[in-house]
Amino acid sequence: MPSLLGIVWSVTTLGILIRFDRKRQRTQKIKPVELPKPLRQILWLALLVPAIVFAVVGNFSALTNWAGAVTVIGWGIAFYLPKASSS
Repeated sequence: MPSLLGIVWSVTTLGILIRFDRKRQRTQKIKPVELPKPLRQILWLALLVPAIVFAVVGNFSALTNWAGAVTVIGWGIAFYLPKASSS
């Protein structure tokens, strides 16, 4: 159960970071919406909070589940995002 909560937390944070990614917005010609740098840094740290908590507590099975799930879900998100147009 803790790994599921960590996965949901991290994937939500990852989704926010992807939504405001400047490079993705530029290549897809989306109107740029930018987050301030300190907020982006806080979001990156928030993305890793479950891993830090699992490691400190010693719940290495949850850490492994979290790492695998966030990696695969991140790949899935990147795969299904619209690609940059070649024209």
